[in-house]
Amino acid sequence: MTLYYILYIVYVETMKIKEELQMIKSVTDAVRQVVDNYPSGHKFYGYELHNDVSSVYSKARNKYPDTLLRMMRRYCSNQYSLVDRDHSLYEKI
Repeated sequence: MTLYYILYIVYVETMKIKEELQMIKSVTDAVRQVVDNYPSGHKFYGYELHNDVSSVYSKARNKYPDTLLRMMRRYCSNQYSLVDRDHSLYEKI
């Protein structure tokens, strides 16, 4: 492989990532994307959801995990089940 070819591959991958990130325009979209990408049977806590959403959408870093869980309950209600309310443990269906 030549250096030019390697740089081209890196450029193409970078553009794909930028296109995916531009599709996320709000915290709600980020929550939907993260919950949609969890595999079936995946158990997660509220702070894990917060970390995952923050890694996808940087403006969500200042949000409380409770706020993100509220968005998940409102917009992704048929995609998860509550396992332990005291510890905010959920499972993707």
